[in-house]
Order: sequence, then structure tokens, then C-alpha cells
Amino acid sequence: MLTLLIGTNRPQSRARRVADFYATILDELGAAYQFMDLLELPTDFLNTTLYHNAGRHDGFNKFIAPLDRSDKLIIIAPEYNCSIPGPSSRLSMPYPTPAVFGAKKRPS
Repeated sequence: MLTLLIGTNRPQSRARRVADFYATILDELGAAYQFMDLLELPTDFLNTTLYHNAGRHDGFNKFIAPLDRSDKLIIIAPEYNCSIPGPSSRLSMPYPTPAVFGAKKRPS
């Protein structure tokens, strides 16, 4: 299964529109996918999921649980000052690499 991560928490983002378009292509190919939208992140995840609190936030744990069923993670994010938006880069902080993100297949 593919996970399409909408890598911004901005409402009505272009990243979401691109992800929706990507999904139509996946539908045509018969590929299984799921969305992971940063708009659905708990609003307090930065303050309550880091360091000694890692793994203890029920809302955040529920948000990232679909990654366990995912073979590949496709991040669709806008460029922001030569990088990605803060919520995208902070998403992996509560968990040690490669526990969640590092074990996904990489492009060959």
C-alpha cells in the first residue's frame, strides 16, 4: 500500500490538489493507497509528542498508525525556503529513525 502524505497543514493547499490528482492515476493503475493529511495532526503534537513523551500521545499515535500498513511513503509538499514546511519535517521527530520512516522502500 502507498501512503500519500500531504506535507502541509495549510487548508485548501495545492499539495492536497496534487495528491488528489496523483490518486486518480493510482486508481487507474489499480494501486492501493491511503491519504495522510497533516491537517488531521493533533494541534498540540509538537508540545506533547517529543523526547520523553514519544509514543504517549493517543491522537498522534492514531494519526501515524496507517504507516504500519504502508510499503511506500510519498510526500507531496510545497517548497518552503528551500526546504519543506515545518509540520512535515517535525512529523518524524517523535520516533527514532528508521522505526517509522526509514524502513520504507526507497526509489531505485
